[in-house]
Order: sequence, then C-alpha cells, then structure tokens
Amino acid sequence: MDNLICPKCHSKNVIIQEKTQIITKKVHRSIIMWILFWWWFELIMWIFFTIPRLLIALFVPSRQTVTSKNYKEYVCQKCGYSGTERDFIHDDKQAIKDNTFTTTHLGFNSYLLNIDYDKLYDCLINEILPKHGKIKKAFSNYIEVKIKPHIKPFTNPILMKITFSKQENNVQLDIDSKCDDGAIGLNSINKMLNLIFNEIMQNLNLNYKDITKL
Repeated sequence: MDNLICPKCHSKNVIIQEKTQIITKKVHRSIIMWILFWWWFELIMWIFFTIPRLLIALFVPSRQTVTSKNYKEYVCQKCGYSGTERDFIHDDKQAIKDNTFTTTHLGFNSYLLNIDYDKLYDCLINEILPKHGKIKKAFSNYIEVKIKPHIKPFTNPILMKITFSKQENNVQLDIDSKCDDGAIGLNSINKMLNLIFNEIMQNLNLNYKDITKL
C-alpha cells in the first residue's frame, strides 16, 4: 500500500495479508447449576468414584466452542516487520507531521521602556530569565537565553536574543525569538513575551504607559 510507511525502515512497500485466527473457549456450567446441583455431584464423584473420575478427567475432553476471526496483517516487504494498520504510519499523517511539528517560527519584537538601563538589565539577568530557562551568553548590552518549555502551549525550547540600547531616558529592547513548535510557535513566543513583561512590570513597579511596542 502506497499510503502506509513501515515504522522501522520507512519503506512504502507494505502488503496486506488476510489471516484467520481460531479461538477455542472451554464451556463452563452456569453458576446457578453449580450452586444447586453440580457441586455436591462432583463431591460424591470424587469421594466414592475417585478412579473413574480421574479417568474421565484424563481421557474425556472437556466441552469447547470453536470460533474463527478474520483479520488483516500488514507486512513490510523490505524488512519483514508485521503488525496491524495502527502499527504503520499513514503517509498523509506523516506529511502533516513533517510540515507542522518541525516548522521553525521566528519572531522579532522591539520595545521602549521608561526605566533605568541598569535596573532593567539586573532584573532580567538575575531575577526573571533564570526562572524560565538557561542564560547562554550575557554581555552588557546583550543576553541570549534558552527558554525551557515549562508552560502551555509550547513543547520545545525558545531561543531568545535580547539586545539593550539606551534611548535618552529610555531603554530599547530588541528581542529576536526562535521556536520549533510548528503551528503554535508564534503563540508560544507571544505567551512567553507577555509573561516576561508582566514580571518586569511587577518587579520594577512599571505600568503599561511605561512600555511602548515599536
């Protein structure tokens, strides 16, 4: 089948084999019959007719029902892997996976903050960013941090490069973000930025008027 992919060797040369499974099940007496009659009959048989009862148990087969079940087995012609349809990868789903979950989203945002340069830098590098990830590089005007996926919806790390520059009495932040969360990548970046700026406002007693998005 062309639309199935082997999970082991990723070959599309998969065939279907029709198979039959024979199921045998031992027939048991009903609970009511056992309670009302059969328990004492079995007891008498074992007490007074032990040898015949043993011979019956050894040589007389118990009652069984036999049923058959037809099923499809999928077999890879290249590596021999076999299983059900669930065990194989659908080509269309794999295409969606390849095009969605490995997509890289880039984000660039600039902000102007009415705050002292040193206060903002110290707050970010010592209080806020270490809580959310690992600082990889840090200079007087540049911080590179790898944000761990610790809040929903993102599942992969976000790499943020934050550049500081003085603008008279303000500080300009240029934030370059990269995320491999596919379709939700931009949402992950925006959610993380909102969280960081909310913590900046709380820690430095700022309000929305002190922050301008450029």
